[in-house]
Amino acid sequence: QSTTGTRIYTTNHFQVGCIMTNITGGPTNGGRSVPAKGRSRMRPTKEFITEMEGAFRLQNLALLKSLSEELEQFNTTESDTLLHLARGLAATLTHDHTEAFASFRIASEGFEGLEDKHNHARVESSIGNLFHITGEHQQALERFKQSLEMFEELQDYGAVATAQSNIGVVYTAMGKMAEGMNCYLTSLDYCLKVNDANGIARTKSNLANAYRNLGRYEEAITLHKESWASYESLGDNGGVARAKRNLATLYQSIGNYSEALEYNQ
Repeated sequence: QSTTGTRIYTTNHFQVGCIMTNITGGPTNGGRSVPAKGRSRMRPTKEFITEMEGAFRLQNLALLKSLSEELEQFNTTESDTLLHLARGLAATLTHDHTEAFASFRIASEGFEGLEDKHNHARVESSIGNLFHITGEHQQALERFKQSLEMFEELQDYGAVATAQSNIGVVYTAMGKMAEGMNCYLTSLDYCLKVNDANGIARTKSNLANAYRNLGRYEEAITLHKESWASYESLGDNGGVARAKRNLATLYQSIGNYSEALEYNQ
């Protein structure tokens, strides 16, 4: 994804992951336990999901492989579903889109069969992101809208905010700016409702890029600066860097080279 373009993001989805939990019971390896070979009992799904999200966010292929090896010890619908999720995430990181699609589809069907609507919705969002990456925007929209409906049924408003923003990203990529901005504004309302500081910062950045594309530069500058301030207060150095690059690019596009140079430092 471009650092200056509109960003797919997925708080509470598998694309960035959320929170890493420490698993007790052995020596640690990068913040998690080394999986025990021959473990007689499978750990809870939630623990695997949390570690997969963290591994994906940190682009830790070794951890995803380790989790896959642990899951291969078991022979249940649940373990097979999680195994294909781990493989899909690893394939996404290595840009093997064919493998990622195949694995995510099996994981999606698995979670649906297990009647795990929340993780089913999250995998559908991951498939939507893959379609977006490969430029298949209509199919991306369908997947994101499916996940949105499920999150609305579950009343997971943080995930609803994310889904709305992701739909906005796709509309923007399709040149449907009005639809995209409506989605971003809806997303921002939900982020404010659940007090999701990261979501607020990211959605403001997406909205700023939409304003920039419409030539509404002052509004774009204001939102990028607000996004920057939010990232700074969160201690998110990567977010701060993206916000500064976005501002530098915007100032350069309107011929204000001195400001562009200042933010490009």
